[in-house]
Amino acid sequence: KCPFHFYVAYVLRLEPRTLPQEGFDRLILGSIYHLILEKVYRQSPSDPLSILPQVAQAVFDAAPEEYGFRPTPLWEQQQREFREVLEKNVVALEEARAGYEPYAQEPPFGLHGKPPLILQSPTIQIRGYIDRVDRAPDGSLRVVDYKAGSSRVSARELEEGTRLQLPLYALAVQDALGMGPVADGFYWHIGSASPSYLRLERYEGGVAGAAKTATGYVRAYVAAIQGGRFPPTPPEHGCPGHCPAIGFCWQYRPRGW
Repeated sequence: KCPFHFYVAYVLRLEPRTLPQEGFDRLILGSIYHLILEKVYRQSPSDPLSILPQVAQAVFDAAPEEYGFRPTPLWEQQQREFREVLEKNVVALEEARAGYEPYAQEPPFGLHGKPPLILQSPTIQIRGYIDRVDRAPDGSLRVVDYKAGSSRVSARELEEGTRLQLPLYALAVQDALGMGPVADGFYWHIGSASPSYLRLERYEGGVAGAAKTATGYVRAYVAAIQGGRFPPTPPEHGCPGHCPAIGFCWQYRPRGW
């Protein structure tokens, strides 16, 4: 969303200087949610709700050491609240199956010996992990990308080039991993236990149309990186608090400003 953020964080590799504090941030909570859902659907795809409590508790017990935070006195109550959120999501995910069955959890591409997604003209290699792939009885696939928040991603965000993961994951499933044709995909918002407004099957041109939009932006962004173009561009709703350039960026605008 902001080229200067990318430059400072991933080219200069600077990190924000923050004072140690108790508890965890929303990024850690998102990782915890992702890990629990991955384990639940990997271990019991046909009856995920039955094993959710024990899987969640094991992840919660390991979380402070795994993610490097000091629990506050609220940690026990927070675990109960997070478990309720996860139960609500598993129930909603089951209701949204629409004939699809869980097929693959966190499959990598371009990592662990798996081939990358390769775009041509120019040649660009993309790697990553796909949160979840579901399969229909006819063999068609659906890609699901978990988001910890509740704000539902719209098609406009793809059209404006700020949300590209979903169609790129669909391409990776088809072209890099050769798992089969992708018929649909959506972001799943854990905060609201609901799918995004953006659905690949409903996008103009379907999955292929969404992929064309995303790869067009990827080529433009790579060209900008190679050309050294990193202008500060505050996102529409303000800059994220974890940006490492907050202390010196002349265009910094906090969220809600």
